[in-house]
Amino acid sequence: MLKRTLIRALKYFGYEIQRRPKSQNAPKEVIPAFEQIQYGCGRNYLTGWLNTDIISTGPENYMYVDLTNRHPFPDNFFRFAFSEDFIEHIDQASSLLFLEEAHRTLRKGGVLRLTFPVLDVVLTKHFSSIDFKSFLRGKEEAFDSFGHIHFYSQDSLALVANHIGFDMKIVECGKSEYSKLEGINTRTDGVNLHVELTKR
Repeated sequence: MLKRTLIRALKYFGYEIQRRPKSQNAPKEVIPAFEQIQYGCGRNYLTGWLNTDIISTGPENYMYVDLTNRHPFPDNFFRFAFSEDFIEHIDQASSLLFLEEAHRTLRKGGVLRLTFPVLDVVLTKHFSSIDFKSFLRGKEEAFDSFGHIHFYSQDSLALVANHIGFDMKIVECGKSEYSKLEGINTRTDGVNLHVELTKR
């Protein structure tokens, strides 16, 4: 009775009581069958890896995961992680969440290999002429045509990685001291930066 009276009184003053929806920040935890995960795989499914993206369906080793939200995986689980041409498709705030979750779900000493178009090369390639018309064309070429939202530079990624708890190492395309991470890149056009982030 008191609860109903309180709700009526609040409505009278323009307030409305609503039930809080179940939190979407804590999805049901999944224990993967693989110790290596690929983030934002598109249609490039790696054998022996858990492949994740926001495509509705895929092969047996594929899982739909919103990588900008909490990942449904346990702490300190994966040995290796890989992401190619994904991080530039999300805004900076979302990329911080993604990198934090990748860090949380990697075991100590686990390695995340990232490859993405680096800001320095994007500026040189698409924004070399300093005038509005050229910059408008650069915006179309570098951002709009591919759904790119944000580009890290080597320094800005190093700053973020260190803050989260990664050590960052620049690596060559297709090369790694880890056999699981060697030769898995598909982009070889010189636009991408290739790094390996090791969880401290």
